[in-house]
Amino acid sequence: MSSKSLYFCLALLMFFSACSSDKIFEKHKRFPDNNWSRHESLRFDVNIPDKGSYDIYVAIRHASHYPFANVNIGLTIETPSGTERFMKHQLMVRHEDGSFKGDGLGDIWDNQIMVFENYLLSEAGTYVFTVENLMHLVELRGIMAVGIVVKRSK
Repeated sequence: MSSKSLYFCLALLMFFSACSSDKIFEKHKRFPDNNWSRHESLRFDVNIPDKGSYDIYVAIRHASHYPFANVNIGLTIETPSGTERFMKHQLMVRHEDGSFKGDGLGDIWDNQIMVFENYLLSEAGTYVFTVENLMHLVELRGIMAVGIVVKRSK
């Protein structure tokens, strides 16, 4: 490889690594037995560096044998000063024709579903996001992982 090609590749690498992402936080909690119990709430501690508007997503990884079109959750957001907001969400994981939404590989499906767009987080600091399973079954079979993704709104 010539030195010009090497410098071009290094410059290209530096350019792409310098591009900033709007993603502030992403974390997923896995269920070793691919079953999400109604009794298992998931807690995510998210450091928000600046007050402002954010897009908040719930990520769901499930198997092809997941039998439902949706996942009903409760989402609590606790601010750094202790104020809590609770909302119920119905996360759709299937299209109207019955096919799965999201990205599939083999029998695994990944979805990132926006639950809040341009949501004002009015304080900097650590927010606590708690996700609860609100489905009617005690064991929700086929759910492999659930996560939270927080991005700066554009």
